[in-house]
Amino acid sequence: MDKIKRLMKGELIGLKVSVVHSKDPSLVGVDGKIVDETKKLLIIESKKNEKKVAKSICEFEFPEKKCKLSGTRIVCRPEDRIKKVR
Repeated sequence: MDKIKRLMKGELIGLKVSVVHSKDPSLVGVDGKIVDETKKLLIIESKKNEKKVAKSICEFEFPEKKCKLSGTRIVCRPEDRIKKVR
């Protein structure tokens, strides 16, 4: 199983993440730890505050997993995402 599938099958909460590309330029460079996940959002805790980031408009980099992931691939409820990946 490749890195991206393993990442999509697993829990994202607690992982370090950074936004490397976004349709909203103000989100590029946001980085920190994922503290919550909803169907359409990742809540990322940085040193200053918590930022709500829409999954559908961003590309994320997970430095610990050494991979990038388009947010459109994870726009679903976390429990459904785990079932969806095969």
